[in-house]
Amino acid sequence: MVRMIFTILALSVLGLGTAAAQALQPHRALYRVELADSTASTGIMDASGLIGFEWTASCEAFISSQRLYTRFVTTEGLATSSDILLNSEEALDGSSFSFDIADRINGNVIDHVAGDVEDNIIRYSMPIRQLGDLPSGTIFPTAQSALLLTSAMAGQEYVETRIFDGGDETEVYDIVSRISRHNEFFLPHPDSDGVTLLAPLQSWFVAMSYYTLENVDGLPHYEVSYRMFNNGVVDELLMDYGDYAFRARLMQLDYLTPPSC
Repeated sequence: MVRMIFTILALSVLGLGTAAAQALQPHRALYRVELADSTASTGIMDASGLIGFEWTASCEAFISSQRLYTRFVTTEGLATSSDILLNSEEALDGSSFSFDIADRINGNVIDHVAGDVEDNIIRYSMPIRQLGDLPSGTIFPTAQSALLLTSAMAGQEYVETRIFDGGDETEVYDIVSRISRHNEFFLPHPDSDGVTLLAPLQSWFVAMSYYTLENVDGLPHYEVSYRMFNNGVVDELLMDYGDYAFRARLMQLDYLTPPSC
């Protein structure tokens, strides 16, 4: 479930006009993660970690490299580490998508899924070679994020999408997003580096509810909210899985040079 963080961070220029596209900034970011809430049933007493994220583009594709490291401490005092690495590329026109996701617990690989998508067919190369189908109307992370940004700029409040961001065929979700306009000043974390670059930019709060395709009329599988800036950077994430929730704040931001095509 934590892989949905990567979808949120992967804002892109797909579908935007030339002026808006030029305003978006390839970047490298580091987020600090902490436990926001936990019920007794989870057995989680504390959790903390980091998200490392890099988004850039070539003349053919949007490229994302991401890593989420989290350390959990149980109520019995036992510590467990989770380390998820994801690399993906999405064609500029959204016609294809490739992904490689490795999930480690305490240093041991427990899941490794890789493949590519074209014409709604998933061609897996790991863990075994096989084919899968995507439901019609499914889009990929950069198209999803760009739609949210253009909708925010247009003053639209609700957006509904169906997204696949990698993994097996169960990782397709119907998402209902609510975009809120606000006039709050952005106050970066006092220990952050480079994040003051965001202070003068326009931003919106986004709340997203993720539904499995089998339960579109029931409770969401999980929910997330965050502040979205008009240059494609996000901060103030809250990721709610029901029994526990994570908060992530942007601690370091570096702008990268955009491609010259």
